[in-house]
Amino acid sequence: MIKKLILLVLVLVIAISLIVLIKVRKKELAQLKPPKTYPVVVKTIKPAVSDFYLSMSGLGLIESSVDFNVTTKLAARVLYLKPIGSRVKKGEVVVRLDSSSTKAKIASAQSSLKSLYSKLNSVKLSLKNMILTHRRTKALLKVKGASIEQYQKEEDIISSLKSSIDAVKSQIKSIKSDITSLKTLLSYTVIKSPVEGIISKKYSNVGDVAMPGKPICSISSKGGKYVLLRLPDDIKPKGVIFKGKFLNVVALNSTFNGLNEYKADVNTTLNTNTRVKVGIVIFKGKAVKLPFNAVLSDNGKNYVFVADKDRAIPEKIKIIASGEQGLAVNDKSILGKQIVITKPDIFIKLLGGVRIVKE
Repeated sequence: MIKKLILLVLVLVIAISLIVLIKVRKKELAQLKPPKTYPVVVKTIKPAVSDFYLSMSGLGLIESSVDFNVTTKLAARVLYLKPIGSRVKKGEVVVRLDSSSTKAKIASAQSSLKSLYSKLNSVKLSLKNMILTHRRTKALLKVKGASIEQYQKEEDIISSLKSSIDAVKSQIKSIKSDITSLKTLLSYTVIKSPVEGIISKKYSNVGDVAMPGKPICSISSKGGKYVLLRLPDDIKPKGVIFKGKFLNVVALNSTFNGLNEYKADVNTTLNTNTRVKVGIVIFKGKAVKLPFNAVLSDNGKNYVFVADKDRAIPEKIKIIASGEQGLAVNDKSILGKQIVITKPDIFIKLLGGVRIVKE
């Protein structure tokens, strides 16, 4: 019994000691001074309305509206072909094809034409003589010096000779037409460039047989180049930046793999199908331009902090465009005010009421 009583007394003593200790500690904490908060040093800007553009990085494709595919209209072996990468001038020979077969056909047709002319002259002479004979027969027939049968026979011969002349003339016309066509085909054995440019592709080599309608090579022209853009529906370009220059874009009203196509005319020596880095202009006009470190985004809302003496007051804004160069906003209420620019973690402190000092 005595042991239990002693244990109970010890527990009461410890409990009373803890209570006293807690009261003393609370009193000490109450007497401590609150931690000193130091103001943050910030930079400020005065936004103003200006005319500017915002862009985002993208890829374009160099194309040409005047590129030329070299083709021929006859099947012939390639004797000469400008090497790929060669620069060519307008009117310069880029392809020579074997013309021996076509020349042989022309020579054969000209020989046949010569024979037909000879035949035509012979038939014409026969017709002339027969007409003279027929006139004499007609005169003799009047004085009973010739028979009616002979007269009719000569008429039949004259009619037959006239038909032969018509047939030979028709043959001559047909062969002349063939010769004209062959000479036209012969012109396709020497192919000249219609534009100034570069041999950008080869579809045949020397020794191959070029087929009608199929390209032999392609010439990338110096002129007529444009940058082709393919963009999703949510991007409506206001222009494109190519090598530091702003270019207007035109919608082609066409799509490729679900992407809308646009073009921007450009002066470049780059070959077609070359991929190039461009800036896609997503905003162009007058607005308030702000740097990224002037805005705090929180739960889908955007704020700037207006410096007011030693405090920064948050003010909600509406961003109309965002590009690599900054942000475009249309809130004129912030014009002329001192807008704080700083890091996101400092903005959080400013929300907590931390004082500021402007640089």
